[in-house]
Amino acid sequence: MENYTTEDEISLRKLIEILLKGWKWIIIIPLICGIVAYGYSKYVMTPTYESKVILEIHARSDKATTITSVNSIDEALSAQPLTQTFSMDSYIQQLTSPEIILGTLRELNLSDQYTYEQFKGKVAVSQTKDSSLLTITITDKDPEMAATIANTLSATFMRHVSAKKEEQLDTSTALLTQQLDLEKQKLDDVLLEVKEFESQEKNLDFMNQELTLNNSKLQNAKSNLSTLTDNYKKEKYELEQDIKASKEKVAHYESLLNQTAQTFNLKKDVLDSTIGTNYAATENVSLEDQVALSVESEELNPVYVSTLGALNAEKIHLINLETSITKSENMYNYNYSTLTTTISTLETTINTARREIADLSYQKSLLDDKLAITKQTYTAFNNKLESARVAKAANISETSVLLMSEGVAPSNPTGPRKLLNTAIAIVLGGMVVVFGLFFQAYWKNSATPSK
Repeated sequence: MENYTTEDEISLRKLIEILLKGWKWIIIIPLICGIVAYGYSKYVMTPTYESKVILEIHARSDKATTITSVNSIDEALSAQPLTQTFSMDSYIQQLTSPEIILGTLRELNLSDQYTYEQFKGKVAVSQTKDSSLLTITITDKDPEMAATIANTLSATFMRHVSAKKEEQLDTSTALLTQQLDLEKQKLDDVLLEVKEFESQEKNLDFMNQELTLNNSKLQNAKSNLSTLTDNYKKEKYELEQDIKASKEKVAHYESLLNQTAQTFNLKKDVLDSTIGTNYAATENVSLEDQVALSVESEELNPVYVSTLGALNAEKIHLINLETSITKSENMYNYNYSTLTTTISTLETTINTARREIADLSYQKSLLDDKLAITKQTYTAFNNKLESARVAKAANISETSVLLMSEGVAPSNPTGPRKLLNTAIAIVLGGMVVVFGLFFQAYWKNSATPSK
């Protein structure tokens, strides 16, 4: 660690001793400076006065308007201001702009006395925290002139804002009128498009009616096909049972014929036989001889004949039954083919109609949405235009800046601040004396001793 000599060290005691040795200067010099500053502020410097005007500003909100759905178009458009609105910082900048400052100079006939920068130095604008109030402070040597400048500046600013708002309102009205005409043309075009869509040959009502009719026909055809199949099955079953029974009868009759003799020999008296009677007549046989004579003949068995007749009749019946079942099957196949063809055709027609209806419904939905949006947009612009006209008629632009308090001539000056200037002079004088004492001590201690 480096060692320092006692001569090189400046102790706190040494500093205090220096200050104590020069205590008179520490008191006298600051006191003289304070007296001089007070006298200069009171008798030499010109007093200044402040006049204040308070304005209430209707500034824009920083909240953004968001379109959340199609139904909020009117709300979104209504939320947009008819005129351009500025923030508080923008109004503060405008208050000290050349247009406002130079306009105030011209109105007060002070253009030859002040430049823009000189006059701007008299103006101070501040905003009250967490409020929409602006305070315009004018500083001048003449209290009456300070109040006049404050009131004239605020009036010039208010006229400027009102004129700008009025100009913007006229521009907004013209633009809204132009846009409303465009929206009216769009609405007319959409209405014409809807009318043409509804007047086309195949519209939705017609196609829906046709689809309903074809659906009814399809259900009837399917019902008829089901009834046809049920009846055919029932008829076929009955015919098959009849054919089975008929075949059994044929087999029965054939069995009976096989068991029954076709003919048998019959012995008759001559008188009971036609052949014997004819023979007796031809041969001149007497009656007594005829009685004694007999004739033997072979005759058909009536049981056989009746059985054969029944067999033939049953065979004919069997043939008719087989013919009937064939005709029934043919008729069923024909009707089945016709109905299935009809069903297939109707299903194809219905599917095609459904696709066309779905396409037309989609087109109609798009047209309806387009029409609704166009109507809503037209209504929104019309409402906005009416709002602009009402605002213009009510001079709503004049309410964007309101005068809350006029400037008055102050009775007491605000400057120069004698006590503040005196305090500053005393502090500076004390600092100079202390520095001088320290410098003097340093100069003596650092001087080179003579040999």
